[in-house]
Amino acid sequence: MPSSRTCIDCRTPLPEDAPREVCEACVTVRSTVPAAAPRRCIDCGAALPAGSTRETCAACITLQNTVVTDPGPRPEAAPTPPKTRSGPPSLADYEILGEVARGGAGVIYRARQRSLNRTVALKMILSGELASPEAVQRFRVEAEAAASLDHPNIVPIYQIGEEGGQHFFSMKLVEGEILSRRIREKPLTAAESARLLATVARAIHYGHQRGILHRDLKPSNILVAADGKPYVVDFGLAKRVDGGEELTKTGDIMGTPSYMAPEQMEGKSTFTTAVDVYGLGGILYELLTGQPPFQGTSMASLMRKVLEEEPAAPRSIKPEVDVDLQTICLKCLEKNPQKRYATADQLAEDLERWLAGEPIHARPVTTWTRGLKWARRRPAAAALAVVVPLALLTLGVGGVLFSLQSDRARREAVEAEQEFELALTRDVAGRLESDLKRIAVTPSLLSDALTHKEQWSQEELTGWALEILQRDPAVYGLTFAFEPFRFDPSRGDYCLYVSRKTNPPSGRLLLTPEYRLYREWNWYKLPIERKVGVWDGPYIDTGGADLWLVTHSVPILRDGKPIGVVGIDLSMEYFRVIRRWLDELELRSAYCFVLGDDDEFVGHPDTHYQAPLTIRDVPGMSGLKELVRSRKIGFVEELDPRTKLHSRFCVAPIPAAEWTVVIVLPKTH
Repeated sequence: MPSSRTCIDCRTPLPEDAPREVCEACVTVRSTVPAAAPRRCIDCGAALPAGSTRETCAACITLQNTVVTDPGPRPEAAPTPPKTRSGPPSLADYEILGEVARGGAGVIYRARQRSLNRTVALKMILSGELASPEAVQRFRVEAEAAASLDHPNIVPIYQIGEEGGQHFFSMKLVEGEILSRRIREKPLTAAESARLLATVARAIHYGHQRGILHRDLKPSNILVAADGKPYVVDFGLAKRVDGGEELTKTGDIMGTPSYMAPEQMEGKSTFTTAVDVYGLGGILYELLTGQPPFQGTSMASLMRKVLEEEPAAPRSIKPEVDVDLQTICLKCLEKNPQKRYATADQLAEDLERWLAGEPIHARPVTTWTRGLKWARRRPAAAALAVVVPLALLTLGVGGVLFSLQSDRARREAVEAEQEFELALTRDVAGRLESDLKRIAVTPSLLSDALTHKEQWSQEELTGWALEILQRDPAVYGLTFAFEPFRFDPSRGDYCLYVSRKTNPPSGRLLLTPEYRLYREWNWYKLPIERKVGVWDGPYIDTGGADLWLVTHSVPILRDGKPIGVVGIDLSMEYFRVIRRWLDELELRSAYCFVLGDDDEFVGHPDTHYQAPLTIRDVPGMSGLKELVRSRKIGFVEELDPRTKLHSRFCVAPIPAAEWTVVIVLPKTH
């Protein structure tokens, strides 16, 4: 039987005994052509580091992390554990021919199925046998969701299986490129974009009719074959709307933030087909403009934009975009799900009307509607915009009426200002809450990996920590500490600390006399006692660089019993990000501080106010102290002992760490 192997570059048949997956001609071309342009992230287009094994940059992987209400083991949201074997995995019926793509949680190989002598795409969990039960279940949901859909524009699943602890599924191998790369390298025309998205929308509608939501639609999850035919891939976040087990809880945020519907970003537990209509709109937006609807430098800033801002009109980015196509796109991206297309099929029909030169059903947003949206986002400014013309009008009616109206208008303006400032405080608290949850997932994953791994080495632990420090500049250090003789039967104490004290970061064993009692520190003792993750601090870390640090630590459990702790440290520099948020909102006279669970100062712009000082130690401010103790959202107006100005103190809790955010806004009236 002739060989079925072909060159992965030019598709020329290869000899049966060929030592590589590239023919000799392509090897020669590769060795003589100039260096290729740098590979780019399939989601944001940023250049990937040389030697990167993933198709997604570290920033996008971080943004795609799941933000959870329970900081338990959530492998999809934290760094991938190092491989425990060299080379690709081995499966009895599959010969691995090469790697096709690698993401934050899975890897896809080109493989030959021996029993049927056919080339397939083989997907496996990236963490292999270290995968948690939840990761395995999510992987199977993806495979089973796609396998239940028999549609010409959804990649068909051939086999779902498990071998040697490695879960996998095989599917049709589509020769082509992902849409995100196509958009960046060879943008489609408007007609091509509309035709492609209409086809994809029909495929998604087919899934909706069978009770399956995709929930992660984006250009990198659309594969375009060589003949231009699009395929929907990656049902990793698929959900059955007709029942069945759900892998997320209220408060979970699942998806890719730049393309995520606001109701997904809010962590709601009930979704409709509108979330996928929004995702389709995000794809159309990028087809028309070359960029996603929303972009941000951090998860917090991106969340704020998705929840509060309207996307820029495509014509403001590319003036040549047709007005009706812009209208279709922006209807998909409405904040209110009820204002989007009722079904993906209706979206496809409107796109087909546009292609046929017929009137579309979607109507552009009016100036009045845009004004209402603006007023909801900026209540204080909107109130003032109403107050000024109202005051001018009353001048012609009479002094008494003017006085009554202006007093009422001032009250309304002050109330609107107060509402805005409380909303701002909730926003800052929400940003910190989301980011702290994201950070807390990392030690949870490491703890989970150590729980299921019988043996580990100091080199492995150091490697994991260095990878995390490289990927997340917010993290100052990581700690691996164990109960006596649990890390190494030949030694009692073991505490490894990998931090930024040195440049580049490095690890050290904290076994000097002052660290033999590390088990008495709260960051170690509390998670051991409670068997749950705990935020602790601030405290001075003499093992670091005499910095004030806060830490989140998670117990390592074996058979339900704690054998050690994984901790992640943030320095006080972390809280300076709040200053940037206030500057973004043009509140440069305001400042913010954070209080810990015992009302101690966790982060404050004035170094005079730092742990172990608490809010109780500051003279005066009885109203603020009472509000902080209540752990409720609210505000008080008092004299600020720091600035000596009459100020409004707005307070909001951060439940993830049992902390409190206080924003201080000086008042000149």
